[in-house]
Amino acid sequence: MVAVAHPDDEAIACGALLQRMRSPVIVFMTDGAPEDPKFWGKPYSSRAYYMDVRRSEAQTAMSQVQGAKEHIDIS
Repeated sequence: MVAVAHPDDEAIACGALLQRMRSPVIVFMTDGAPEDPKFWGKPYSSRAYYMDVRRSEAQTAMSQVQGAKEHIDIS
């Protein structure tokens, strides 16, 4: 199991490790969307949209890891 603060940390910090694990499990501790609107900017129009983009990115990343079971509940 790999626990990371938010989506993309697993790829940046643990990408090689995840490829070597038989059945990797990744736990995202937050949804990765900042609460302060000044960080949303373009192309994000809201915190909810930012969170949806991060969720989609996490699903795409997980699809590249062999043996990973996909269950993403970022809320």
